[in-house]
Amino acid sequence: NGTSGGLFGSIAGNTDLNVNISNSTNNGTISGAKYNLGGFVGELLSNSKVFFDIQGSTNHGNVQCGSDYVGGLIGKISKCKTIKLVLSGNTNNGNVSGQKPYVGGFLGIIIGSTSVTLRVYESTNNGFVTGNSNIVGGVIGGIQSAKGLDFHIISTTNNGLVTTKGNTAGGLMGYIFSGNNGTLFVESSSNTGMVSGNNIVGGLVGRIENNEGTHVTLTNCVNLGDVNSNGNTGGIVASLSSVDVFAVDNCANSGFIHVICDSCFVGGLIGDVNDQKSTANPKFS
Repeated sequence: NGTSGGLFGSIAGNTDLNVNISNSTNNGTISGAKYNLGGFVGELLSNSKVFFDIQGSTNHGNVQCGSDYVGGLIGKISKCKTIKLVLSGNTNNGNVSGQKPYVGGFLGIIIGSTSVTLRVYESTNNGFVTGNSNIVGGVIGGIQSAKGLDFHIISTTNNGLVTTKGNTAGGLMGYIFSGNNGTLFVESSSNTGMVSGNNIVGGLVGRIENNEGTHVTLTNCVNLGDVNSNGNTGGIVASLSSVDVFAVDNCANSGFIHVICDSCFVGGLIGDVNDQKSTANPKFS
């Protein structure tokens, strides 16, 4: 079975929709052989002009997916236009696992959407996040082809183990790809869980790639978890390419970095920076 959630399986094809989930709990295990599984919502598909708010809520149930797009709260957001998603004061205690890409402690993936506003405030993931393929994150698995993305993570923590047998893992976020003309802002957030994978493994973020016109800022953030990899590795970000502005302010890595590789890029903050334009103007302080 696929597209399942503790409260909603699929929310699709709506316009001018306002959904608020507050002070709610899921205690049941969500499992399926196919895609789109979430502790609360399986998927948001082809919606426009939507405000979706989850606050003060907790998922205790394990979410086990035999395919891709799986999250402790929401599995997948796809083909949406002008959508605002706010996750505030939530906790995931359930283990989240997927056999294919895009596994996240709160959200598996945002894909193929435009004008997306995403806010994650004062939330905590305590569950283990594990993938048998690629792209896992303690909070967000991945964001792909989301144009005009306005994404803030503030005062949010991952305490769970984050691990994949494949590539691309991050304590907070796994992979941000082709989110043109957007903003990614991470403030006062942390990872304490161990992060492990084959290649492209970061204490906070795995990989940020091909996001022309996007401004990325990490401020007052810390990684305290050990980072294990056989490839490119960073205490904060493993791999960075093609963003307009990238700034790191008052961030630190205190985790042990363990890499088995003879010709890889490894850094206490960033493992690999490549394909940056002269206008990118990276800043570190």
